[in-house]
Amino acid sequence: MGKLSNEVLDYFDDNARFANLFNGSLFGGRNVVNPQDLAEGSEVYPDEDPRVQKTTKEENRENVAVTRTRDIKKRLKEKGTLRVLAVEDQNLVDYTMPWRNMNYDAMEYKKQIKRIKRHNQDQNLLKTSEERMCGLRQEDRLDPTYTLCLYHGKEKWTGPRSLKDMMNFGEDAEEWEQLFSDYKMHLVCLNEMEDFSMYQSPLKELFALIAAKGDRKKLKKLILEDPAYRSMDEETASIANVMIGGKRIVAKMEEYQGDYDMCDGLKGIIEDSKNEGKLEGKLEGKNEERTVGIQVLVESCQELGASIEAAIMQLVTKYKLPQETAKTCVRQYWR
Repeated sequence: MGKLSNEVLDYFDDNARFANLFNGSLFGGRNVVNPQDLAEGSEVYPDEDPRVQKTTKEENRENVAVTRTRDIKKRLKEKGTLRVLAVEDQNLVDYTMPWRNMNYDAMEYKKQIKRIKRHNQDQNLLKTSEERMCGLRQEDRLDPTYTLCLYHGKEKWTGPRSLKDMMNFGEDAEEWEQLFSDYKMHLVCLNEMEDFSMYQSPLKELFALIAAKGDRKKLKKLILEDPAYRSMDEETASIANVMIGGKRIVAKMEEYQGDYDMCDGLKGIIEDSKNEGKLEGKLEGKNEERTVGIQVLVESCQELGASIEAAIMQLVTKYKLPQETAKTCVRQYWR
């Protein structure tokens, strides 16, 4: 998980913003999730991840036990009912996303089942052969889990939106599709949205900014015409700076004590958008194999636990990229 994701997750870990995100994304803006009813729920799940492998000198591969951590997980308790709410943050398209979310949900249910089993055994509550066989009583119930995927990348989401989209049904597809047990994910693509009125401030203004990143005219019109951007709270202005890439706003923000006037940072945002556009043009001019190689190298550095600085030096050394170009590539592909 890169610097961008860490800062985004810190921002949305706030209960009020977390509730605002769920209410706007899943309930059309109705106040269904109350911030006062939320409690911290982030935990790690033990797992065998086939993507994490070690290779011996004889080239024998074996799975390595790892742990997976939800980006953000909270427990919602109201009127005696407990629900698990989770957010997965994405700034790049992930073609395994429905499976990833389903896997996280399955691990959450597995953890709950183990907890119930342990309680039933410790309290000697299992009376019938069926209960002793599975460890659960007929009346035992799990806490439902709801996972929301927040995508704030610049590119169009071209990945699957449900588990079914990942399947190859072959011949007689229609008949087999009807029998398939699908898993649909709650995907929020900010760059596909035009109306953000279902969110309360400051998410309303933040998401509108993110949706407009890369479009200098749209950014300018948005910031100059909406008075809300003249008095943004410091944390929202800071995360907007991170998520839309307006690096020059940071220096301006240091001059402020309290609310921030986004109009003052407008020139910096627009200038940075121009520079990123020039850089993207240069990268797109290279052959596709080179671009894919850069992405694979950055992702490999991250998976192996290397630092961002080490990944930058690898790009400078292997692909002869200028330092600033290498930094931008790492920022683009580091998750």
